[in-house]
Amino acid sequence: MKKTAVLLFALSLIVLMGCNSLKYKNKSKITVYPKYEQIYDYLSDYSFSGYDEYPIKLEKSPKGWIIIFYDYDTDELIEEILIWSSASKTYKKIELPKNINNSECVLDRAYTEERHYRIHTYYGYNGWDKDIINLLENKKDLNDTLEYSLARAYSTRANNLLNNNSGFAENEGEFNLGSGKNTMNSEQLKLYKNVANKAIEHFYKVYELNPNFETIVGNIYIKYCNEFLSIYIDLVTYQNEKEANFYLKTGLYNDFYINYAKNLLNTCEPNSVLFTYGDNDTYPLLYVQALLDYRSDVLVVNLSLLSTIPYINHFRESYLNAEPLKYSYSTDFFDNKNCEFIALFSSDNSLKINEIQNNLEKSDNYPILNYKNFIIKIDKEKYINKNNLSTELTNEIVDTIKFSIEKNYIFRSSLMVLDIIAENYSQRPIYFASSCYSESYVGLDAYLQNEGLALRLVPYKLGNQLLNEPFIETSVLYKNIFEKYNWEGTNKEQTKKEKYISNYYIDPFIKLGLQFSENDDFDQADKTFNKLIELFPNKNVPFSYEMIEVIKYFYEQEKYEQGNKIANILIDNVENNIIFKDSERDRLIKQYILAEIKILAKNANQTEIVNRIEK
Repeated sequence: MKKTAVLLFALSLIVLMGCNSLKYKNKSKITVYPKYEQIYDYLSDYSFSGYDEYPIKLEKSPKGWIIIFYDYDTDELIEEILIWSSASKTYKKIELPKNINNSECVLDRAYTEERHYRIHTYYGYNGWDKDIINLLENKKDLNDTLEYSLARAYSTRANNLLNNNSGFAENEGEFNLGSGKNTMNSEQLKLYKNVANKAIEHFYKVYELNPNFETIVGNIYIKYCNEFLSIYIDLVTYQNEKEANFYLKTGLYNDFYINYAKNLLNTCEPNSVLFTYGDNDTYPLLYVQALLDYRSDVLVVNLSLLSTIPYINHFRESYLNAEPLKYSYSTDFFDNKNCEFIALFSSDNSLKINEIQNNLEKSDNYPILNYKNFIIKIDKEKYINKNNLSTELTNEIVDTIKFSIEKNYIFRSSLMVLDIIAENYSQRPIYFASSCYSESYVGLDAYLQNEGLALRLVPYKLGNQLLNEPFIETSVLYKNIFEKYNWEGTNKEQTKKEKYISNYYIDPFIKLGLQFSENDDFDQADKTFNKLIELFPNKNVPFSYEMIEVIKYFYEQEKYEQGNKIANILIDNVENNIIFKDSERDRLIKQYILAEIKILAKNANQTEIVNRIEK
């Protein structure tokens, strides 16, 4: 179903870049298009009430800015409207009524999409990558942003040769490959590698022009490193490990990312399955596994790629030192494009995950399942024998994990997560990286245990269900933080993305300290909070609202000097906009932080802090 492919693409935009200033003169003559926000404002003047049932596509093509209304269910073009012409460099008159009711613009001001349109000369239609390559590949003296655009075009082009995960391939996987290994012939492999190598080449050119070029995955060097591993995954999936290993370049990634990868892997028990979501929680892990042979027993499964049939089938065979995955679904089921998306309808009954395939009902566009409640059977005795559990946890184990899907649909990637869990859970531990979005848990939130950089699926419900907080087994989390994790590369001035990743460390520190406090183990709580501040001082990772809990703890323990020190630092960060922008959301966060600190300080009779906030 094509509509689903577009939605999947929107969910899988995990390699999106930020726009940088054009500090290098561009000698290429390239038409300057109106900005996305200008197109948005222009369209806001018109009413599109007659097109409400059709999703809008916005194209920034050689013709200019175009909006497309398309019926994905019938595969029919409804209407194409040229908004701005590149030939005349003028806006075109739109034969539609004016927007007199102040209704919202038909465009979605999705920030991720805006960035694509802002950076790329062309974007938003099948074949935009080829048009960018044709426009820029022979031009000289490109600035950093245009070099990045060209690199992204080559990268997208390489992927489009294999599949249509981007949603913009001119043909559905131009090589039309099968789902096994060694699917590319010699000419196809040569073409793929040539295009992929061009992507690497131009990402490095961006780095040479501007080493501080920022992307959503980090600075440009991290994107350059990740591109090697993106190609590595493609070749492991569609060809073989021998071809893929050529892209395991030594010296990629710094200590921060290497140790983050190792620490995330070390969170997992032997022979685990670890679900990851994005670039930085996947590529560095594969790098240390494949090149350094580090914890290669852990099977890293990227959720964003799990909608791709060859990627799913890749795990039917052993990879590195990890065992193959078991599935209940046949290859024929995966190959059915109508199963990209399954509609769910409420029912009082529950269904076992491995019985889904036999209970699907056919419709014209997509299969239907008359269930929203599901169960996964647990072998209690086997689980207890394999895990050294306390008496309390042993008594809490259930023989059936029961959960519901709130939405009225489920994508194939989410269906595969559930199937992997149901078919493999009795033999191996299952984890979700803490960097995964909550939607990735597919309704299993209540059965997750916080073990540091990853959440482990457990057969008991002990977390705070009201606050949706995973359970903490203090002995496990403590061992990971104080014994297993390597902290090299963290206690230094960090890049913007490294600061973001550091929050995946900071959160379990705070949760562990609070759990020790709740258990009246104040010596361990002190040790945990002091270690947090030692490893992630404000000068490296500026304190934010999560430190309010640490202030509260020190005040409650009458350790006012320590509490006030953190409070003053946090107030400084708010007043000087160290971690916040001038947005309405950040303004409210700053108000919340100051209000909470004021309440805590007032209750602890810390008048200097109260007076400072009230000034």
